[in-house]
Amino acid sequence: MADPATPELLDPAVDKKYRSFLSVEHQTELGVFRPRGPGELLTIDERWKHRLAAAGLLPLCRLVEARSMENPEVAARHFYFDRSLIAALVDRLRSETHTLHLPCGEMTPTLQDVAYLLGLPCAGAAVGVIDMQADWISDMHQRFGPVERKADAPPYVPEFLSDARGPTKKWILQFQPAYIHPHANAYAVSRHLEAFLLWLFGWVMFTSGQGHLVARTLVPYARLIADADAEDVPQFSWASVVLAATYRALCDACTKKEPLATFAGCPLLLQLWSYEHFSICRPVVDRSPYPEEWYGEPNEDAPTMASMWCHRWVYTERQISFIMYIWM
Repeated sequence: MADPATPELLDPAVDKKYRSFLSVEHQTELGVFRPRGPGELLTIDERWKHRLAAAGLLPLCRLVEARSMENPEVAARHFYFDRSLIAALVDRLRSETHTLHLPCGEMTPTLQDVAYLLGLPCAGAAVGVIDMQADWISDMHQRFGPVERKADAPPYVPEFLSDARGPTKKWILQFQPAYIHPHANAYAVSRHLEAFLLWLFGWVMFTSGQGHLVARTLVPYARLIADADAEDVPQFSWASVVLAATYRALCDACTKKEPLATFAGCPLLLQLWSYEHFSICRPVVDRSPYPEEWYGEPNEDAPTMASMWCHRWVYTERQISFIMYIWM
């Protein structure tokens, strides 16, 4: 029995809340998770490249871009989220330590993983909640309403921006890169970049249970980057906040019992981390070298460790059921 002065780190009372406990002790049939992810892939306008690189977001943008990094003329492969794999990882989590308890020991995603896989910066200012003005919706209309778009773009529908919790995806996609006017001025380019960043925040980096919108507290960060001078883009520690959001999502998910519950945070990070560290059910992809110009001198637009899993040709997409994952 543990000394009361030095209690055990793992609390047995917490066990009864875990999905894994219910599955083993009560034979409860548990389902997999529904990870939030972008249902569409967007391209990156070349006029955004410098500010995205300065903000440390360009490598991640390239991972979810609609065209291949090695051949821009070829459409990128849409990343497949393995729901069974994510559920199996969640069921091995201990929320007290934020670690996955595996047959080989304890492991967990770290800041190094976020930096190597997603290319996000660890250094910079902390990302926290910024208070929004009560009239933030009208402010968004004033800034985005006059923006000129392509002639063949659908008519602007301001009513899509009607949820007080944040901009909706329908509203954001009205300013997707495909609708930028070919002769757009700097202001229009910045507003389209702001909309793209909101899409990146809401459906790649910080997904939530509210799949139709992005939190309004992220609007100021998108605006700060979009409106910054090219040489004075604010620096934020995106790696730490993405990791924190994923830890929180893991802790929330490990006690969810409803079928097809939502896995929030950054599911892209969790699955890429599994691919990089475990051979179980990761796809067999082309491992040939990248073009020679990508090696040598530091390149802000070079691939990350995850580019292979997101963009390379897949020879075999191995998929197994959730039950088979449990016994591995």
